[in-house]
Amino acid sequence: MALTLLQIVAQAQAELGLFPVATSVVGNTDTTVQQMLALLNALGRDLVTERDWAAQQRTGIVNPDAPIVTTGDTTAGSPFITNIPSTAGLAPAYFLCTGQTIPAAARIQSIAGPTSLTLDSEATTTATGVQLTFPKDRYDLPSDFGHFINQTQWDRTNHWQLNGPMSPQEDEWVRSGIVTTGPRRRFRITSVYGGASATLNRAFEIWPAPATTDGASTLSYEYVSLSWVRYISVGVAFIKASFTADTDVCIFPDDVMVTGLKRRFWAAKGFDYQDYDMEFQRAKQKAISQDTGARTLDMRRRKWPVFVSPGNIQDGNFPSS
Repeated sequence: MALTLLQIVAQAQAELGLFPVATSVVGNTDTTVQQMLALLNALGRDLVTERDWAAQQRTGIVNPDAPIVTTGDTTAGSPFITNIPSTAGLAPAYFLCTGQTIPAAARIQSIAGPTSLTLDSEATTTATGVQLTFPKDRYDLPSDFGHFINQTQWDRTNHWQLNGPMSPQEDEWVRSGIVTTGPRRRFRITSVYGGASATLNRAFEIWPAPATTDGASTLSYEYVSLSWVRYISVGVAFIKASFTADTDVCIFPDDVMVTGLKRRFWAAKGFDYQDYDMEFQRAKQKAISQDTGARTLDMRRRKWPVFVSPGNIQDGNFPSS
């Protein structure tokens, strides 16, 4: 059973000889306890980015939405589309727009009202009642997303590995070039502003965007989470990125957190912390070595022969049929 925030602080205080030990941490007015809370959160932020701990690994799922098909009026040389029956369900930055008068890879820039919007590209022709398709190609990444675990991005429906992540150059090539689609879906991470707010979100961008002929599909990827604190609310476990309650526990071993707190506290006070640093480093390295399993490498000769080798393929004079 992992130690709680309160138990970690109390253990570190007892080992450092700081008595009486705290009976609460969050909300405590004692400056020493407040400093220890700040140092523990700093320690957690360092550990969570130092390596990919097994407890940080998460799975993300994207279920691409079916495109929204509607109509609207376009004007040559203008990015405005008017007389749309409804703009409900559309959002700036997240949706593309396709149609006979719309340039390739045009994207919604803003929603002007319940029946009109603005694209980032200008229409090529003035037309009324043009059929427009709005596919959503960007999906927000989880709020705790740190980085991808490489080569884990898959189209589970078609049993294909996704190509990517694309570079900006490759992304422009598929969107702006002559040959823009292929049998395999590609992906990249991009940053978007969340609608009308100034919030900057990171999104999972796919290409080609979902088409009306596509059925329901599931895309998956594994990633490393930046959240390292666990807590229970109404019988359900959640994760977050810092200690905020005395009953919180974390994903790191107890001895790593206790020794790490002692080391940081002693250093913050200007004392000689070399012994505490060595203690912390030993605990951390032990935790790293035991964090995940490792495959056994068999250095012996293969038990079963390979199917194709120089032993069963002739050097030349292959038969013609």
